Amino acid sequence: MSPRSFTIEHPRFVSGSILRDVFGVEAHDAWSPTNDVTAGSSTPIGEQFARLRELGAGWNGEGSVALDRGALEGLERFLAAALPRTQLPTPYVYATPEGGGCAEWSLPSWELAVESVPESRAIQLHATSLTSDRIDERELPLDTAGFEDFAAFVAGLRG
Repeated sequence: MSPRSFTIEHPRFVSGSILRDVFGVEAHDAWSPTNDVTAGSSTPIGEQFARLRELGAGWNGEGSVALDRGALEGLERFLAAALPRTQLPTPYVYATPEGGGCAEWSLPSWELAVESVPESRAIQLHATSLTSDRIDERELPLDTAGFEDFAAFVAGLRG
């Protein structure tokens, strides 16, 4: 293990870390400014959101809408609450043409994304297996139930 990796000491993970078994990565703190895990973004989440908040109308060419602050704040709150439950690597966070935001992980056997949509009180989850035909899409509420559903979904990506 590298000096920045650690073992999850939760009973659910004692027999083998989901991170190692499913994703092939070690756990870390995605919010840390010293994060250097190569399976995700090397830019801390807070810095990625700060850059998105600077984008105005026209950010994606003539006629493109400004990003919806509520959608970005919802995605940021969701990630702040949900990521500690999963210990996923830091995602790449980017703007969507519809004015929302998306966080994406490119994992060894999965592409995983959560997207905020303007004027919605939910997060859209998209997961595509890179080793099978499995595709899963769900809508998750921006509350504790949604955070827990996301963690359970990530834990269920084994099969």
